[in-house]
Amino acid sequence: MDGSPILLGLRGGLTREQVGGKAASLARLVELGLPVPRAWVVPTEQLDAHVQALGLAPIAQAVEQHLRAGDRRAAEAAARHLRTAVQAAALPEALEDALRVVVETLPASGRLAVRSSATVEATRGASFAGQFETYLGVATLDEVSTALRAGWASLWAPGVLRYRAALQRDLSVAPRMAVLVQWLVSAEAAGACRANTAVADVEAVWGLGVGLTSGMVDPDAFRVTREGSLISTRLGIKAMRAEAVSGNTVWQGASEAVAAAPCLAPAAVCAVAGLAFQVSKAEGTPVELEWALADGTAWALQWRPSPPPAPVVEGNGEGDLQGVPASPGLATGRVVVVRDVPDLVRAGPGDVIAVRYFAPQLAPRFRGAAIVTEAGGTCSHGSVIARERGIPLVVSVPGATRRLRTGMIVRVDGATGTVSIVG
Repeated sequence: MDGSPILLGLRGGLTREQVGGKAASLARLVELGLPVPRAWVVPTEQLDAHVQALGLAPIAQAVEQHLRAGDRRAAEAAARHLRTAVQAAALPEALEDALRVVVETLPASGRLAVRSSATVEATRGASFAGQFETYLGVATLDEVSTALRAGWASLWAPGVLRYRAALQRDLSVAPRMAVLVQWLVSAEAAGACRANTAVADVEAVWGLGVGLTSGMVDPDAFRVTREGSLISTRLGIKAMRAEAVSGNTVWQGASEAVAAAPCLAPAAVCAVAGLAFQVSKAEGTPVELEWALADGTAWALQWRPSPPPAPVVEGNGEGDLQGVPASPGLATGRVVVVRDVPDLVRAGPGDVIAVRYFAPQLAPRFRGAAIVTEAGGTCSHGSVIARERGIPLVVSVPGATRRLRTGMIVRVDGATGTVSIVG
């Protein structure tokens, strides 16, 4: 490698081109004085140099050329070769030595989060939410090395290529990838908060935030004013909690009492909202902030620009299925019940899919008119992408995949959370 930095401590002033969108947004939180877990960044130059050293630069260039030409199949074939080679190759010795020092900083029983940070993510209208790889709960040098290489390789994941193509934006500049290596917060509860300068919507689940971002868990939802007045509370049935072991997410069941209990006391709701209000004021825009609560401290984990919290609009009630509005818009179409990713091929441009939860991995493949889910909240990664793409989305509709059957005609109102069977 050349003389470029091998590893940067997370600090204010780091740029998107240096460290990618996720790390740059965290660097901004450090500047603002928010509590951010200790972290280091493998800058974008390291992957650039690694690809060059492995003789893979022509293949990386071919991926971009195929994408610009609209030949996604050829792009994916070249990208597959890149992913395999990057994951198989050993890390440069100097980088491995630097990561060894990071691992040695861990306190007893401490663990790390290894988080991809691409230059294209966390921007307005292009969050890339859930498209790149993150590995939680890693603790050894071997685990960090494996996770880092997988994070690098996710720059060329099939879903990422589809997402980029669907954006229909300028493809003349190839994205670059940095990787965050960060102390993992052993979260009692976690989630996300959407806020403008006046009101905040806080969503929370037990355990790690992947329970919320995956869309698999019905979160608690709180609306609070900047002055600290709690406007509304909706408690989800949080039947599962996510934990992490050696880079793998482990799902644990919760008792009925725990599932129904609130994740956050009112003071904690206000503390989380306060972080988001601070960022929104500093940036002059509505934001979405991901957070985790541990030992009474609300930690800031990530933020991105966001549409403001939506006004509360009541559904019209009788005869309708009612859920939580997650992405505004109206659509009427034929229902396709989706059990797994391959089922999406049965959904045409005018169809409404009913699905257990809207995983972010489904988003690049989705071609329909609207989405109805049984689980999830308004801050899941799937919800973020639905709002970006203007897709009406209603989440947390009890029994949606049983009560709606393929072939029914329904009207979906993403502003009220109402799903009406019309034929």
